[in-house]
Amino acid sequence: MIDHFLELFVSEATTRLKELNGAYRDSDMTSLSRLSHSIANVTGTLRGQEALTVARRIESCLRAGGCDGLGEDMAILNVAVQQMIDVARAYLDDH
Repeated sequence: MIDHFLELFVSEATTRLKELNGAYRDSDMTSLSRLSHSIANVTGTLRGQEALTVARRIESCLRAGGCDGLGEDMAILNVAVQQMIDVARAYLDDH
């Protein structure tokens, strides 16, 4: 059961991260806010605190009308989510 859950996480997180980066690249702040919320949910389920915190910070500042340091937060979020994906994949490879 945990394997199935982690497979779903890897799939969802990979897709959402790709979509998030596309929205950032395209300056689509509405989609970026929505996808930040989605990533917060996905990573929060696995207690990925850093990813959860940064995703929520991005979502909140976008809803408030703008973000200072958005590029830096995006970089931090990418690393944090990718680390979670890598750990989940490593677990799955061993089982």
